[in-house]
Amino acid sequence: MPWRPPFRYLSRVIAARCAVVFCALAIAACRRHPQPETPAQPPAASVPRTIDKGEGCLVEITKDGDGPVARIGDEVTLAYEMRVKDAEQPIASTRGWDVPCRMRLGGPGVLPGLSRGVEGLKVGTLAKLELPPALAYGKDGCPGSSVPADATLVFEVEVLGVRP
Repeated sequence: MPWRPPFRYLSRVIAARCAVVFCALAIAACRRHPQPETPAQPPAASVPRTIDKGEGCLVEITKDGDGPVARIGDEVTLAYEMRVKDAEQPIASTRGWDVPCRMRLGGPGVLPGLSRGVEGLKVGTLAKLELPPALAYGKDGCPGSSVPADATLVFEVEVLGVRP
């Protein structure tokens, strides 16, 4: 057996003992200085919840989405069903259409209440919008349709897409 210098063996023994002592000191330090408790996460917003968008426009979120947020000026793709408040039969619906409805929020031909109600919703959101007459068809209603004068409209919408 060849001769080995003793310092190789001693350096390994010393390194192992230093490691054990270091670990013991680290454990003792942790016991003396406990880690602060992590604050509890705030609870997720409950669903359903109602948001007042002003001027009588109410939005009841029934399912939160997780996609991009709709803003005024964006083109949104919606599936919707529209009815007069307290009526059972829908007046208009995209159910059964091959192509969902696309509209530019705040654009011409879009009800102001619909733009206001959809603004801020994320893709994937299901919501019920209640639009007062002033933000829908107003005191005249919509001539040539089933929307009477001074009708409060209820839209059940699903946001399918958002494009700037």
